[in-house]
Amino acid sequence: MPVTPADIFPIAQYIAPPMVGAFIGYLTNKIAIKMLFRPLNPWHIFGMRVPMTPGVIPAKRHELAENMGRMVADYLITGTEVQKAIEQKHVQAQVHDKIQARGEALAQRDLGTLQSLLPPQFSCYYGLAVDYLSYKIKDGVSSFIGSDQFARQLRDVLQDISDKFLAEKLSSLLAEEQQAELLVSLQTSLSGHLGRFLSSPACEQWLENAVHTKVQDAFQQNSSLADILPEASYGLLKGLVEKQVQPLLAGVGGLLATDDVREKIIDGACGGVESFIASMGPMGAMVGNFIKMETVRAKIADYLDEKEEDILAWIQGDVVGERVTALLNDQLGKLFAAPMADLVRDIEPQQLEALSKGISHGLFKQLQDEQLQGVLTETFTDSIKGYMTGDHSIQEALADLLGQEKVALLQESLLDKSLTALRSERINEVISTAVDSLLTKGLACKIGKLSRFLNENMRDSIYQSLQSYLTKTVSRELPGMVKSFNLQQIVADKVDSLDLLKLEQLLLSIMEEQFKYINLFGALLGFILGCINLFFLALA
Repeated sequence: MPVTPADIFPIAQYIAPPMVGAFIGYLTNKIAIKMLFRPLNPWHIFGMRVPMTPGVIPAKRHELAENMGRMVADYLITGTEVQKAIEQKHVQAQVHDKIQARGEALAQRDLGTLQSLLPPQFSCYYGLAVDYLSYKIKDGVSSFIGSDQFARQLRDVLQDISDKFLAEKLSSLLAEEQQAELLVSLQTSLSGHLGRFLSSPACEQWLENAVHTKVQDAFQQNSSLADILPEASYGLLKGLVEKQVQPLLAGVGGLLATDDVREKIIDGACGGVESFIASMGPMGAMVGNFIKMETVRAKIADYLDEKEEDILAWIQGDVVGERVTALLNDQLGKLFAAPMADLVRDIEPQQLEALSKGISHGLFKQLQDEQLQGVLTETFTDSIKGYMTGDHSIQEALADLLGQEKVALLQESLLDKSLTALRSERINEVISTAVDSLLTKGLACKIGKLSRFLNENMRDSIYQSLQSYLTKTVSRELPGMVKSFNLQQIVADKVDSLDLLKLEQLLLSIMEEQFKYINLFGALLGFILGCINLFFLALA
């Protein structure tokens, strides 16, 4: 049986209200969503703007841009949030990997000279930079050398070096063979030079001036010869006296062999006998009758003739030599210790002047004696040999030669001279030349691979230090930098500058799914309202 419209109408009467309500709800929401973006421009009818035109977003795009900028700056991209993001472990791992990758690429790269690494736009400043670096180095070195700190450090170093050098043994400076060769060479050279010097007019004048000065000072200051002459002179004169004892005794023995001296000895002995007999009083006349002086003279002469060789041997023997040496040394010591004022008390100034000239002239003549020069050379050589082969330090040798105060003054003078030399203009020029040369050579060398200088552990330590430094720097500076970026204005300007169609596509791409459910929800609400309307119609 066919279905007629009359059969469908009762059914449609119940279906139509919900369906129409659903359609209206869906269409209303879709139009409402569409009106968010459309129309793009205001519509006018008879010169009057149609309400709700343009759409909400085109009409409020500026407020939307400002709100989006404020939201991004205040809530989305803040300095604190970015700082937290940077400090995350996976971000730090990525930073370390990036630094390591760049660092390893640089370490394995065969680098050229420093100038070749500069970008072309900075190559013109290379010469200026080198000149400035050279100037700063020279100025720094010069300023440091001229500072009190350098003076103190240099004095400490040189003082330590000189103390260590002076503390060394003289015998340790040269080997035994070298010492022997040096002594032979020194003795040969000294014998020639000493003879020429001691025979020169300069030595004569020096000796005259020295003796005159010493004699005058000694006379005025009541000094002794020990105060005037050097300490070593007493030992030298003592040695000379000891060497002349045997020749002196030999001369005395020779005098005893002469007739004149022998007659004087006999006369002296006879005179002694006569004096002895005379001192006996009355007994002397009786003794004189028995002892004839002619007989005594003959006996003494015979004894001297018979014992002449024994007397000479006794005079030149060790016992007499030692006694004479001791006597002469004692007299020499007394002479050295006696005040000069006592020795020249009755001498007039003119006589004293003549005395000093006579002494100097006599000394000069004595110094011409080759035997004396040989003794002086031998004595000086023996003294040096004693220092070189003995257990004497350089300090002790110089102190004995110059005196401890002179050694200290010599050290101080050397320190001052060294400091003055290092601060001289010539040394400054040497330093300047050296700095220029080293800089030129150093900058002309190719750097090569940095991995040759930095092993893997060192490079990894550098990478970690760079990572830590970058993280701390960014974390410390980022909040202020984010604020200085003015993100709110940047986002607002960017959104405001977008094309409306692109903005629509952007928002729809984000909310398209939600808009679809909003449309369906509108249809559902329309359907429910249609059903409610149908319910009330049924009740009516």
